[in-house]
Amino acid sequence: MAITYDVRWGYDFPDHWAYVDWFLTHWELPPLILSKEAYHAPLFYVVAALVHRAGVPMLHMNILSIICGSLRLLVIWFGVERNLSWSRPARLATLAIAAVLPASVQNEGMVTNEALFNLLAAVAIVLMLEVLRSETSRRWLIALALGLVLGLDVLTKISALALIGAGGLAALAELVWVGRDGWRGRSQRFLPWAGALAVVLAVSGWIFVHNQRTNGKMFVTGYDGPAASWYAHLAGTPYLDRRKSDFFYGWTSDIYDSPYYPTGMLPTSYFWPPLVASTFIDYYSFGFAGNTPPVEIHNTRPVPVGAATLSSFAVMGGTWIALTTVVAWLGVAFTAWRSRNAATVLLLFVPLIALLGQLHFAVKYGIDAQGPVKGAYMQFASLSLYGLFGLASTWGWKRNWPGKLFTVIHALAFFTVAVYCLYARLG
Repeated sequence: MAITYDVRWGYDFPDHWAYVDWFLTHWELPPLILSKEAYHAPLFYVVAALVHRAGVPMLHMNILSIICGSLRLLVIWFGVERNLSWSRPARLATLAIAAVLPASVQNEGMVTNEALFNLLAAVAIVLMLEVLRSETSRRWLIALALGLVLGLDVLTKISALALIGAGGLAALAELVWVGRDGWRGRSQRFLPWAGALAVVLAVSGWIFVHNQRTNGKMFVTGYDGPAASWYAHLAGTPYLDRRKSDFFYGWTSDIYDSPYYPTGMLPTSYFWPPLVASTFIDYYSFGFAGNTPPVEIHNTRPVPVGAATLSSFAVMGGTWIALTTVVAWLGVAFTAWRSRNAATVLLLFVPLIALLGQLHFAVKYGIDAQGPVKGAYMQFASLSLYGLFGLASTWGWKRNWPGKLFTVIHALAFFTVAVYCLYARLG
């Protein structure tokens, strides 16, 4: 990505760069009208402005995202070593999908806040798991560190509130399920979580106060700024009328023939096909495979013919991976309920809350030309999904022949995604 990806190909690069450029001459938050991305919390853009001022040229500013992506892989490695210690094959499969998932790799070569956001989210998830396995003073220390990381994550992107929600549910599950030592023991386990939340508010609460005072609402989006005209025709439409019912459950096999926008969105709009496709390939065609001839045109942009061909197979493999990951989620959820395991509740609710947030965004701002459905938006919650993929990958190998066949199919599905990713970046 550092050598062959032009940062100007990335999602909404001019709008992200306008935000970075603002902090080269200002030390205050910009007005929403500055760009479509000016509604974001400012941490990444302040850091990027400082790095650019120190001498890193614009065309190499994705170095920040590349560093964050590399550190995130180390965090994921630590997380799986701690929490999948009983299965080395599952750990290897987890790391394998984390290394080559196209939505993740593409995020980590762009000039956006996503890579920093995803890194801090991964650290936060690992810290929450450490809180759950710790006691007394160590729990307090880790909880306060968790509050700092979550606060910084909120200052990178407001979607970090999903992690706070998942952590709250895990704390509640622990409070209810682990209660044999009375209220004193319960309070000793619960109060560090409250301390973490207090640190989050101390670090990041000011951004909500600013939004309320400046914009009249605590939570703002790009549709409160320059993109407001795109949203105007929906503003008076009741929430549940903004999407047809088949948006929530529909599918189209066309996604395998032409897995690029507008397939799955026009003539009929669905949620799941674009979500899967934009996770496992460059569905919106933002230069992930470059533009070396011969090319095909998708979403008005060039895509090398070889990458376009491989992308169809990658979406097929990605569909299988997504489906089996959902099945693994359900199986682990059943086990967690029976065993009353608060750590597993946390790992399960992180992607669930993220998915519900993505679905809400796609309904409220149902403007498909603006790309409201993106696998990139789910990457902050993907540590849990990687682990579920790892478990699904190794589930059947030591069973009878149907189980072994399942594992072989799973490996082939992974192979299609890995080949597409490597060809797109190295082909």
